[in-house]
Amino acid sequence: MQLRGVSLTAPFWPLRLDHVTGRVVLGPEGVELRGIRGYHERSAVEISGRLWGSTRRPWYDLAVSARALPLSPAVRRAMPRMSSRRASRL
Repeated sequence: MQLRGVSLTAPFWPLRLDHVTGRVVLGPEGVELRGIRGYHERSAVEISGRLWGSTRRPWYDLAVSARALPLSPAVRRAMPRMSSRRASRL
């Protein structure tokens, strides 16, 4: 599935992304995200990797990068626990 300019949120990334482009590949082993790019407010965000398992107990192996993303409370909640602790020290 090719994404072209859509807006979305996802359980693993609860922040809204706008102007999203990239490719989502659905397969028997799970979902692969290829070159997903979008914006949270004015910050560029890129996501790639895969998700698998059930909706009740999902697994994921994702790379998420963002440029100029302010560390707001919503962003801190979206970060993994260890990264959130490091960010709170900044």
